[in-house]
Amino acid sequence: MRLKTIKDLNPKRNPTLELVQCPECQTYYTYQTEYEYLAFGSEDEQILSRLTTEQALKYLDEKQGPR
Repeated sequence: MRLKTIKDLNPKRNPTLELVQCPECQTYYTYQTEYEYLAFGSEDEQILSRLTTEQALKYLDEKQGPR
């Protein structure tokens, strides 16, 4: 099952930050990706962090993302 994007918390920026949710268990996560181009390769990083219900509600209530 794929996580569903609920809200883009850092639009058009690197690193990206999204609020995502599991459709099966309804658990919320933050999903962060960062890409850095280097002359002899690149570095990619992905971080998935589980949120409590209270943390997720704060993100859902904010109009522009995290403060």
